Amino acid sequence: MNTPRNVVEEFVSTMDVKGDEAFDELLGYVLAKTRRFTLAEAGTIFVCEPLLSGKDSRTLRCVSAQNDKIDVSTASFTIPINDQSIAGYTANHGTLLNIDDLYLIPDNRPYEFNQSFDKKDGYRSMSMLSVPLKNIKNEVIGVVQLLNRLGDDVDTYSVFSEEDALHMEMLALIIGMMVERSALVEEIKRLQAAVRAEGGRID
Repeated sequence: MNTPRNVVEEFVSTMDVKGDEAFDELLGYVLAKTRRFTLAEAGTIFVCEPLLSGKDSRTLRCVSAQNDKIDVSTASFTIPINDQSIAGYTANHGTLLNIDDLYLIPDNRPYEFNQSFDKKDGYRSMSMLSVPLKNIKNEVIGVVQLLNRLGDDVDTYSVFSEEDALHMEMLALIIGMMVERSALVEEIKRLQAAVRAEGGRID
């Protein structure tokens, strides 16, 4: 049975087995596994820019995107961390958002859904879970978004339940640890490469 505990245990095992894998490959695996568990047709992982570049920037960068209906494998973009977008709001407040229909967000909400991606690809985004990723210090280091929960019938969508949201809050804890650890491994690799390029000399 695919339970949150089983998924967490698999993620922990993955950190041991695939800990040295490329950052994007590991996050691609994590996103695919999370989508299967929540029956999400699509999903995206954003990482706060300081984690990737070390710069003090209020920006989220898309590091992994998947969609079973349209090709989003080359998607790469950044989003400001503010209240105007769903991902930005999630990161800014460290708050989970469970939205039944992205086209029916109440006017009194500060955030809105960017429909440009749907219009460009002829897609229809509906339900979404937007979940903050945090490190062990409880600092937000990213956001995972799950899109269009599949319904019981073919080609139908459902909404994410409160149970789905609760499960994702649990999984987000381990995903956050994996993201931070993977980013650290990437930084160590970059430093090692820089040292080798300098012939082993550190100025």
